[in-house]
Amino acid sequence: MARLDDALGAQSKVRKGPPCSVGLLLAALDDEERVAVIAALADKTRSKRHLSEAIRIAYKYEIQDHTLNRHRRGQCKCPR
Repeated sequence: MARLDDALGAQSKVRKGPPCSVGLLLAALDDEERVAVIAALADKTRSKRHLSEAIRIAYKYEIQDHTLNRHRRGQCKCPR
């Protein structure tokens, strides 16, 4: 592997843009609620629309469908 590849791989990826709304919600929840939301996010049988509506009802917190998808794919600013 080239030295440049090593150096690039050693650097952490800088994620630009606003904080992830899902990450902000998870940080605000107690442990029990956080575990429940994480489990729901991991359940691929639940649609993004169903999840965003359930989160809005349960927590009075608005999360857009595309934000849920980005978080599920690991393409948001949340640490991995």
